[in-house]
Amino acid sequence: MTTKLILNSQHLGPESCRILEVTHGPNGRKLSKSLILTIPSAQSKGEENFQRWVIEALSWKMPALIEFALRSKAATELAKRLMRSNSGSQATLYQYLYGVYRYCTWIRKGPDELIRECLEPESESPAKVLSSHVKTLDEFVGELQAEDLAPGTVNNHVKGVKALYRANGLRVE
Repeated sequence: MTTKLILNSQHLGPESCRILEVTHGPNGRKLSKSLILTIPSAQSKGEENFQRWVIEALSWKMPALIEFALRSKAATELAKRLMRSNSGSQATLYQYLYGVYRYCTWIRKGPDELIRECLEPESESPAKVLSSHVKTLDEFVGELQAEDLAPGTVNNHVKGVKALYRANGLRVE
């Protein structure tokens, strides 16, 4: 994969970001259209390696997931856990993040908002909020089944959403 740093660092709000141009995929082939990504600046070599891993995993399949993964703290935690656990499978990263993306699109909330609701509830107890999220996830399963998706696809989407909660310190059954 070839990345070209367009702008080393640009302050966008409270965090420092960088803009990258990705011109080649992980297989070395030139992309039909370069990807321009605005992602948080890496604070260490390890973080830079992590970002490269995410870009390599998603650039060829669904580039929109790259910024979704790297600009959300909750989604980044999920991706880091997947990279560091088991085989570090990029295919699993794609499947899980795509499931989280579809769920967040369906529920009209970002990953950070979902986690924040459970950790910092305004009126209800955290257990009640989490229970409400579990019910909503079950409704999402019904929507996916109504689309006639294969059971394995539905299961992968649900596993991704559950992994998002787990990676951020919440237990979803």
